[in-house]
Amino acid sequence: MGNWTPIDNNHPATPTMGRDIDARDPSHGSGDSDASAPPLESNTGRYSPPLAVHAVGNVTMRRIHFVCTDSTNARARELAAEHPGQRLLITAEEQTAGRGRQGRFWHSPRGGAWLSIVWPTSKAPQAYAATSLVAAVAVLRAIRDVAGEGFDRARIKWPNDLLIDGRKVAGILCEQCVSPGGRGGFVIVGVGVNASFDLAALRGPLRHEPTTLVAALNRPVAVHEVVDAVERRFVEAMEEFETAGLSRSIVGALAAHLAYVGQVRSWQLPRGVVRGRVVGVDDAGRLLLEVDGRLAAFDVGEFTAEAGCPAADE
Repeated sequence: MGNWTPIDNNHPATPTMGRDIDARDPSHGSGDSDASAPPLESNTGRYSPPLAVHAVGNVTMRRIHFVCTDSTNARARELAAEHPGQRLLITAEEQTAGRGRQGRFWHSPRGGAWLSIVWPTSKAPQAYAATSLVAAVAVLRAIRDVAGEGFDRARIKWPNDLLIDGRKVAGILCEQCVSPGGRGGFVIVGVGVNASFDLAALRGPLRHEPTTLVAALNRPVAVHEVVDAVERRFVEAMEEFETAGLSRSIVGALAAHLAYVGQVRSWQLPRGVVRGRVVGVDDAGRLLLEVDGRLAAFDVGEFTAEAGCPAADE
C-alpha cells in the first residue's frame, strides 16, 4: 500500500504546511443505516447501501457503511487497498475508537455524522499539505447548507475544527498514503459532525464545550442530510483545490469565518507557547497573529486553553 507519511502540524520538520494530515490512526466517520439494505458481513455490520456507487458532480464515489466500527479512517485504509484508485465514502453509525488530533479520543455516539473520504492523489505529496483547511471550508459550507439560508454562526478554529457560537460541533483529521514512485497514493479525510444526539452521550472530561446541530438549530436534523452535504461540498472544494490550489474562494471563506479574530489567544508551538491577537490568514492559509506588535504567520501549532475557557480540541 505504500508508506504512511505524516504531514502534520506536530511534525515541523516536514517540508510542507502540515495542516493536520497525519499518518497515525485517527478518525471521524458518518452516516446512518438503511434497514432494507442486507449486511454483507454479519460480524461487522458492513454493507453497501442503495446507490453505493453514485455521482457527485463530475466525480464517482463508492459508499461503504458500517453499523459500528472502531474507526472509519482505519477502515478507509483497508478499503482503499480493496478499491485502488477509487474515491470512497466510508460511513458509520457509531465509532468505538474514533481519534482526534494527537491521538485524542473522539466521542462518536449514534446520531453523529461520522465519515471518512478516500481521495486518490494525482500530484506530489506536498501539494496536499493544506487538505485540512480545504476540508474545513467544505464542512463549514455543508453546515450552512443544512442550517439554511442566512445562517452565519459557524466558525473555523484553525486548522481543523468547526464551532457554532464558540462550541465545538465538528472536527477534521487527515492522513496521507504516499506510494513508492509517487503513483497510487491517496489522502483520507476524516470528518465528525455532532448532528443529532443528546450531549449527555459524550463521555467526559471534554477539552472543548460541545454542541450539536440539533441543539444549535433548535430543530430536527437528519444525519444522512449532513453526510450528503459534507460529501458534496468536499468533492466541490477538493476539485477546486486540485485545479487551482488554495484559491481565493477557499482562502476567502476561511478568512471570513475564522474563529477568535480580534481576540488575544495562546498558541502552542513545538518550542513553546506564544500569545497574540488573532488577525486572520494569509494567501497561503497560514494563521496570522500579532505577537509583541509584529505580525507573524504560523503553519504549525494549535490554540490552547484560556483561563476560564475550554481548550481548543477534544
